[in-house]
Amino acid sequence: MTSHRAVLWLSLVLAGCRGGDKPSPVDSSATSTPPPPGVSPVALNLGWNDSAAGPVLLLPVSESPSRASAVLPYLTDSALVSGVMSGLDSLSGLSVDLFGPAGSIGSSTLATAPVKRGIDGCVLWPEASLSTVPNRVWRIGLRKGVATGLPLDSVESMAVADSSRMTAELARLASALVEGVDPAFRGLPFSVRKAYRFSFDGTSVIVSDVVRKIAEEANPREEHILLVAERLRTGGGSYTAAFHSRVSGAEDIVRTHDILGVVRFVRNAQPAIVVAFGYENGGRLVLLERAAEKSWKLNWRSAYSGC
Repeated sequence: MTSHRAVLWLSLVLAGCRGGDKPSPVDSSATSTPPPPGVSPVALNLGWNDSAAGPVLLLPVSESPSRASAVLPYLTDSALVSGVMSGLDSLSGLSVDLFGPAGSIGSSTLATAPVKRGIDGCVLWPEASLSTVPNRVWRIGLRKGVATGLPLDSVESMAVADSSRMTAELARLASALVEGVDPAFRGLPFSVRKAYRFSFDGTSVIVSDVVRKIAEEANPREEHILLVAERLRTGGGSYTAAFHSRVSGAEDIVRTHDILGVVRFVRNAQPAIVVAFGYENGGRLVLLERAAEKSWKLNWRSAYSGC
């Protein structure tokens, strides 16, 4: 159920009905360039650093990797709903780098300016075509030259012994976190829905979606923990939790977490994780950035597009 919901959103770039756990955009002290012409300051979604990360975040359109949905980082929920999308023409011809589980996988160009799409009752990101598409799977795109990609090792592709060690480590870390507000999940075993490992500068990082379930037929519920942990690659030792975000609710509507890719911004040399928050019919994107050793921070959430 949860995997289907995540794929549905990543395919259509839709988001679910209003209500439930839908965080509002994050305010941040991060530097931001002035808004594009026609966008008022009150319509800004702060937290995205245009000068470091570029003017747009791209997602592939389902079954058509030569087309991309253009996520405009500065838009708030209300601005996206109202259709305030100035500056789309300026993206035509933009050179972009594409990233996936393998890291940096190729470059392309926005061959056309993004155009707004419409489905009755839904708010969608504008869509553009790419001039060329790499042979490998891509999950996100950024303006060319602003970042390099870090390859991900999935727990599913690891040797059995390595996979077991990572799963046990994540269960240990999750059980050591402060419990959530719903006491019904306390004492239940943890399972790992998705987990990836990457490394940079001698540091090993795990990012995962850790789950606990209450399998009541009349009211199945799930708790999801987005967990980031890190340790030095040399010298052994255990991982330390560096960030977590916990949500719980009914199985069919609770927020899930899909890790789309990890990049390293050229301007500050710090890694950042792009995660899709998935809901019943869609979701929003978030950017987790490393603030310091063993410390990560959610600096930006996209507007919530959807039906």
